Amino acid sequence: MTVKSLELGFFRNYPHLKAEFDPRVNLVYGDNAQGKTNLLEAVAYQTADVLGAMEQDSGLRLKALKVDGGASANDFLMQFQADMINVPVRRPQCVETTAMGAAYLAGLAVGYWKNKEDLMTHQKPDRIFEPQMTQEERSAKRRGWNKAVKYAYGWARDEEETNTP
Repeated sequence: MTVKSLELGFFRNYPHLKAEFDPRVNLVYGDNAQGKTNLLEAVAYQTADVLGAMEQDSGLRLKALKVDGGASANDFLMQFQADMINVPVRRPQCVETTAMGAAYLAGLAVGYWKNKEDLMTHQKPDRIFEPQMTQEERSAKRRGWNKAVKYAYGWARDEEETNTP
């Protein structure tokens, strides 16, 4: 079995989470179907953690999550993300929004579109993923995730202590 790792580097942007999580912690998964599912779930859990921290810091509640990029093409990931954050996840028809944004700006500059409102008529969702998981199931899964990260953090700390001269 091939082993790969995914760094939890996003914690660098949320220093108040470092009390429990170390950004150098790696989650390991196997090169098989369950391992790939675990990896996709880890992406959704990490995103949910960051969004939760943002909601806590801002005092605002997320109403929907707009997604783009290559990972957003994965229906399983988008549904699991909606379930973990308990809000709809909206995927546009064109997930390459950086290129689309550049094209929109160029079109505005040369007068192809009249204004930003004219552009909005061209932004159509491909799919909206509605949360389907019960609160009980969501809470159980999040507790499991938090427990796994806590143990992974402990492993990293143990390794650091044994490698210290």
